[in-house]
Amino acid sequence: MKGINLKIDKSTITGMIDSNNYSLSVSLTIRHFEDEEQISLIFSGYNKDEDKQLTYFADHFFGDKIDKEIKIKLIENDENSSLPIKELKYDQSSNNEMLLRSYRRLQAQLKEKGLI
Repeated sequence: MKGINLKIDKSTITGMIDSNNYSLSVSLTIRHFEDEEQISLIFSGYNKDEDKQLTYFADHFFGDKIDKEIKIKLIENDENSSLPIKELKYDQSSNNEMLLRSYRRLQAQLKEKGLI
């Protein structure tokens, strides 16, 4: 079983999912719009066997106060996984409703532009 250690300054978060069907990801995003800068760091995973989205870390940093040391390490067979800060059970009907709303919104936009 593989996992990820995410070290932010002196804190370490370990993500590992006990499943044969899973994914783990770390996303670091820098956005700069209209003289405002935002940095987002998200560490999450998905357990397909249980249909759960897991969030281990999520934070947004703004402005000049950004001075973080971030290290990512791939690990294997570590039994000390951190508890997720958020678990979201996947719900097919909610996802279908969201997709239908998105479809209808895009359809209306295309009609307004005379494209359909």
